Amino acid sequence: MSTSEAQVMARALYDSVMSTTLDSLRTAASKLASGGTSVTPARVDEVLPGASTPVRNFVLLLAQDGQLGALAQVTQAFEQYAAAQNSRLPAEVISATVLDAAQHARVVDQLHASYGDRLELTFSVDPSILGGLVIRIGDQVFDNSARSRLSAVQRSLLSS
Repeated sequence: MSTSEAQVMARALYDSVMSTTLDSLRTAASKLASGGTSVTPARVDEVLPGASTPVRNFVLLLAQDGQLGALAQVTQAFEQYAAAQNSRLPAEVISATVLDAAQHARVVDQLHASYGDRLELTFSVDPSILGGLVIRIGDQVFDNSARSRLSAVQRSLLSS
């Protein structure tokens, strides 16, 4: 399995887990807001049937601490946090010349396979890189330009 395939599968798993967790938290907050604030370990499965183990344990912890009233607020904060984690990620692709449609599509497909649809891609041209691509995604830089490869060869020759 390639790294990009593994990343696509990992993203699908992450999205599924997050969705299930959010659904469980919303259900718990809704049931507890409608008067069911007396939750004991014996009753948690009755009040929250099918809740995931982390959600079940979290609700029990809140109950032990007398903080069940805060579940709706915590759920809202969790939703905001999850949305921020899934927010758009700036990405720039720099090439020495304008990419043709097939090259452009291949780069877009490969980046989306690795990072998902949250990338906000921009393309630019910088003839000084001579060839290849420089890709900046968030704070990561992937420099596969001819300029950087030639510089590496030059450094290697000078150090010998």
